[in-house]
Amino acid sequence: MLSFAQRFLECRIIQIGVFYFDGHFIPYHGTENLTKGFYTTIRLAMKGNLHYFVNDKSGSPLFFMLKEAQVDLIRIIPELIAKTRQIIKEYTPKVEPLKICFDPGRMECSLFQRARHK
Repeated sequence: MLSFAQRFLECRIIQIGVFYFDGHFIPYHGTENLTKGFYTTIRLAMKGNLHYFVNDKSGSPLFFMLKEAQVDLIRIIPELIAKTRQIIKEYTPKVEPLKICFDPGRMECSLFQRARHK
């Protein structure tokens, strides 16, 4: 995943600066025993995973992460920020401050304080 992200940056497919974090529940219909999550499309709890995406301001994807259904966006944002910084730092030594956009959902002020000081 890191190699793809770095290649996107090298080819100037990704614009550095503003990133949008988003998560989507993807239902699973196989036989594995996965954690259940809430699938809003049909308003039902079912087995599945959450896919978290980091896109630039034009919507081009930098990378994505797959997590268990109970890991909501607010808990994964610090990890997404750290991974985004790591990818950009390896591409360019001068890392400008990132601007992050996301669906505020159950926003916590402490999240912003932790992210700001890292």
